[in-house]
Amino acid sequence: ADRLAAAFNVTRREQDEYAIRSHLLAQQATDKGYLDDIVPMHISGAPDAVSRDNGIRVSTIEQMNKL
Repeated sequence: ADRLAAAFNVTRREQDEYAIRSHLLAQQATDKGYLDDIVPMHISGAPDAVSRDNGIRVSTIEQMNKL
C-alpha cells in the first residue's frame, strides 16, 4: 500500500476510502441481484455450496486504519 501510494501520489486514507466504496458498491449490487449470474459451486468437504462472493467486506475508515 505504501509503495502504491508513493508511485501514484495518493494517501493511505484515499486508498482506504476507495476500498470501502468499492466493497460498498459490490454489496449493493449483490443485494439488488445484479450478481445473480454467479453459479453455485459445490466444494468437496464443504457442507453448503458457495453461491456468493465472500470477498465483499463492508467496513469503516476506522476499521481500515487498524489493518
